[in-house]
Amino acid sequence: MTYILMFSLGIIIGFIINLSTDYEKCIDTDRLKWFIGYVYKKPQYIAIMLLTPLAFMLVYHKSQTNLEVIRYCILYILLEASSMKDYRERLISNKLIIAGIVLGLAAAALDADSTRIIQSVIAFIAIGLIMSLVTFATRGGVGMGDTKLIAVSSLYIELVGMVSVMFYSLVLSGITGIILLILKRANLKSRIPFAPFLALGFLIYLLLL
Repeated sequence: MTYILMFSLGIIIGFIINLSTDYEKCIDTDRLKWFIGYVYKKPQYIAIMLLTPLAFMLVYHKSQTNLEVIRYCILYILLEASSMKDYRERLISNKLIIAGIVLGLAAAALDADSTRIIQSVIAFIAIGLIMSLVTFATRGGVGMGDTKLIAVSSLYIELVGMVSVMFYSLVLSGITGIILLILKRANLKSRIPFAPFLALGFLIYLLLL
């Protein structure tokens, strides 16, 4: 029964993410009907509708506590919403980053382990500084939006887990980059949106838990 509820919640959240991403394109009259017809013509929206309910069920299956379910679901929503923004506009919304920080700190504060919020803040600062140095060293090769998103993600997942997510994300983005180069769909100067790979890397991390 709980899996059905998580699946249903995932469908609702996926639809909301899709709707909020392209709401401004909806015509003034009959917005919902127009959007439903529009969304199924775009592969990225279809992917969101398929992956979100499956991700929510996976989160519930792999999480050890109810708080962890909430924390991981919030993180996935953050990564997924950021992925859509990054895919369309090659940027990460600061509004999403701020919401992620507030919700991440709130979730950490609710943990039974009182040291959780301290560990989360330390991880957030440390990873943020490290990724900022990477951004500076690569001269923007790693965008500041990606840096902020990675740092915020560390509020929701322990350091070892975050390292695993980063590893899977980098491998996936590297493979995708090579394929695009071979197909001549990109060049060495092309910027591939990284947020979608973070979302996929998080799902792989959950699968391998």
